Amino acid sequence: MIDFLNKEDMNKLLDEIKDNFKSKKSTFEKAVKLDIDEWEYETSLEDVLGTIDSFKEKEYLLKKSKKEIVTGHGKVAILNSFNPISNLKAILSLIRTGNKPSLFVDEKILATNKIIVEIINNALDNFKVKLAKEYKVELIEINKVEDFISYENKFNLALFIGSFYEYQKFIKRINIKSIFVSFGEISIYVDAQEEFEKILADISKFAYNNEIKIKYYSGEVKEAIKEINDMQNISKTVAIFTKNIDQAFEFVEDIKSENIFINKDPLKDLSIDINEENLVIRKRIIL
Repeated sequence: MIDFLNKEDMNKLLDEIKDNFKSKKSTFEKAVKLDIDEWEYETSLEDVLGTIDSFKEKEYLLKKSKKEIVTGHGKVAILNSFNPISNLKAILSLIRTGNKPSLFVDEKILATNKIIVEIINNALDNFKVKLAKEYKVELIEINKVEDFISYENKFNLALFIGSFYEYQKFIKRINIKSIFVSFGEISIYVDAQEEFEKILADISKFAYNNEIKIKYYSGEVKEAIKEINDMQNISKTVAIFTKNIDQAFEFVEDIKSENIFINKDPLKDLSIDINEENLVIRKRIIL
């Protein structure tokens, strides 16, 4: 088990990582351009910096006291994620919870993922607290998720992102503990199919290739809003494709969702939320 940084040093490390991204802006943007050209997938530096800042506001769970010890699991594998922001969140969550991250990538690897790992590792190398180097991220290329089986004995935990169907197949073949993190269901309302034919086709293709669940709605906007809001697990991400500005405003006003996209591809900004409690081990000491 690796020792961990205190809260003050962790926040300073986050600042160091953020400064590294700023200083390597041109390198980062070159990687993003490669992904736009090859995958039509764009990650903004602004989103990266905002994601890093968001971690400074979160509760810091690790501690050692006479009554309780809270530590990480050890070496953790990140699997099945193509999304650079999701991978950034996973890496930072693991470091913050005393875990050493390894990012497994397959043929969907993006240049942005590589540069994110490189920039974070550079910050860990140069951080004033030498312990930080113990958390350097390993990038491992595999042909498919199932190939992880040959690596699993080196890890204490697997963090599986994305498709629950694929996760169910995955856990039947491994012996270590695993955690599933979902993108959740995306709801899309469409009342102008022809006008947005290309972008809707791109969304469907991308969702199919990456096993992202999408539920489509049409017809009366009020009925669609009610149906989406009545869902047992309210969709964190919804989108509306319409030429009717009044319907767009009604949708924004009445829908219960954290992220609302108007005539824009919601998958471009798809990301995850990780409950860091699942990444730690709590030991209560009773004397």
